[in-house]
Amino acid sequence: MQNRKRNRILRKTEVIKATGHSSSTIDRKEKAGQFPQRIKLGPNSVGWWDDEVYEHLESLNRGGCDAPEAAIKARSRGR
Repeated sequence: MQNRKRNRILRKTEVIKATGHSSSTIDRKEKAGQFPQRIKLGPNSVGWWDDEVYEHLESLNRGGCDAPEAAIKARSRGR
């Protein structure tokens, strides 16, 4: 990734569009430490630094499955 500057705060709707995750998935992953922490902007608003969200996306496993052999075996057994 190019040296990306922290120049923009993404609101939740933008984070949902960028990640493809639902609101509840973002909340769950954030609580589990698997997603960048939100920034409290006001009493009823939050956001995320854009560079942290994009770095998170770039760090994801592109294979889509941690154990592809197990997924293939399960699929072939009709599970």
